[in-house]
Amino acid sequence: MKVRFPAKEEWIRIFKRLPPVFKINVSDGVVEVDCPFGYEFTRDACRLSVREFARLFRSIEVEGGSKKKKWDKIILEPHKTVSVAVRWSPTEYEYVKKAAESAGMKVSEYIRSCVFMRMIRDLNIE
Repeated sequence: MKVRFPAKEEWIRIFKRLPPVFKINVSDGVVEVDCPFGYEFTRDACRLSVREFARLFRSIEVEGGSKKKKWDKIILEPHKTVSVAVRWSPTEYEYVKKAAESAGMKVSEYIRSCVFMRMIRDLNIE
């Protein structure tokens, strides 16, 4: 997924905190970020006013993904086009389902987040 927005220093700062796997390129007053994973950030973490945060959201263009604004959070997600089938025993699935429910997530979201946490650790992505 490619994310583009005008090169404003306070907006660039938000993406510079990401791991090096997120490639950032600034050219001709436009920032392009190659985002291999989804990313979300809050207005408070960005230290932006409500108006500036709304401006940022409107300015973001996403190719190969989507953007959503939920309260004071911007969510950038790549299009999910690959499906992986996993077989579980009934007991394993019940445990995964309970864990997802306790985290307030769908089972697929929970599994994806667990895989990403493990992947980040195993690949030493910081």
